[in-house]
Amino acid sequence: MTTIIHNATFVTLNAQDEVFVGALAYNEKEILAYGTLEEMVHKFPTAKLIDADERVVFPGFVNAHGHYYGMFSRGMDTKDAPAKNFEEVLQRLWFRLDRCLDENSTRSSAEVCLMDALSAGTTTIIDHHASPNYVLGSLKCIYDSCKKAGIRSSLCYEVTDRNGEQNMIDGVQENLDFMEIAVAEQKKQLAAGMTPDIQAQFGLHALLTVSDATLERCNKLMKEFIAKHGHHGGFHVHVAEGTADQIRSVERTGQRVVKRLIEKLFNGIDQKKTIIAHCIDLSDEEIEQLSKLHVNIAHNPGSNMNNAVGVTKVQKMQECGIRVCLGTDGMNSDMVMEHKNCYLIHKHNQKDPQAFSIECYNLLKNNGQLATELFGGKKIGVLEVGAVSDIVITKYRNPTPMNRFNVPWHLMFGVQPGCAWYTICQGKTLVKEGQIQSLDCKSVQKEAQAECPKVWARLDGIIADDKKKM
Repeated sequence: MTTIIHNATFVTLNAQDEVFVGALAYNEKEILAYGTLEEMVHKFPTAKLIDADERVVFPGFVNAHGHYYGMFSRGMDTKDAPAKNFEEVLQRLWFRLDRCLDENSTRSSAEVCLMDALSAGTTTIIDHHASPNYVLGSLKCIYDSCKKAGIRSSLCYEVTDRNGEQNMIDGVQENLDFMEIAVAEQKKQLAAGMTPDIQAQFGLHALLTVSDATLERCNKLMKEFIAKHGHHGGFHVHVAEGTADQIRSVERTGQRVVKRLIEKLFNGIDQKKTIIAHCIDLSDEEIEQLSKLHVNIAHNPGSNMNNAVGVTKVQKMQECGIRVCLGTDGMNSDMVMEHKNCYLIHKHNQKDPQAFSIECYNLLKNNGQLATELFGGKKIGVLEVGAVSDIVITKYRNPTPMNRFNVPWHLMFGVQPGCAWYTICQGKTLVKEGQIQSLDCKSVQKEAQAECPKVWARLDGIIADDKKKM
């Protein structure tokens, strides 16, 4: 079925940064045409019409780095003194919370995050998951929820040595199992003329919790997967989010993180789809080394401010030719909010009101390029003929002129978080007039409220056990 959105200002995010007022036609596979309403109705006389009522329309937003598993941390009592540094944040919060998740709470956490994403116009999420007591099958569980919500997701499992050898082995296997699921699903969807809604990466935690032997194991198994299928979705790794990553890496192996990545994990494998998240505590030399690998870096300014770990050297990375994208690190699923965080953190850090304005907007555009390469099929993250029909009609009506030169400032100062009036992915309306259509929000909320006491009770038990070992 063809639909025409009209009476709108369209921000294309394409290479020419085109902005136009008019109408756009799409179906479940792609954007078909754009122009005046009269032209679109003439081409598609039986199309359904959506009157945007002078609202601003963007491509569906892409989140380059998220964590569906972290939702139950909201309002949670860690029963400890506040963390004094990032390593304590990991030990007192995340390394405990992830152990509390079972199948039901993993699903519930993901579905609350998916509701938030839909309300924010986010239609593609690249996620990095951890649930050490529910490893095998966890990614398929999350994908099923993503499928129900209608959101396109790339998923991976966080391999780590911090929970013992068998848990590490299970984490590796979960990545491999889901990579096989993704390959099969992609073939079916591409054969039907659709852009896949699924991708699998090979996930690892920060190298402060991963041994060289585990890195080499992952490298070997990824090479075997590539030999079997001829392609892969890359790795997805936390890198140098705080100083502890480098310090512990040197203590345990005698090498800094990037050297270990290059020699043990990345060796002999194309890294053009690989995502390394954060990359704050890196030297200029290490950034230059990474640029030669053509990796993608996910910048997560909101999370970095929250954890007080510093600011990623985005400008240096861009000067070296690295594609830097924008993620949320699980803080939220709202790319409008994260764009604002990005805009502010660099100005504040550099004490320069001219710093980092258009650059934040360009990171959003990079997200679409990354997603296009990850998922295959048609272009993602742009409004142009032949691109996927991922569209967000925002609640924003521009009160001042809008053109290709000033869109970033409308996005910064005009469009607000939770912006979606309509969210459309693969031509399906997931949010209509501000109301989520693809998920039963009351049911999702009730499920989360039922699961939360169980998760928090398990947390209390883990905290008590940890304190006995001290």
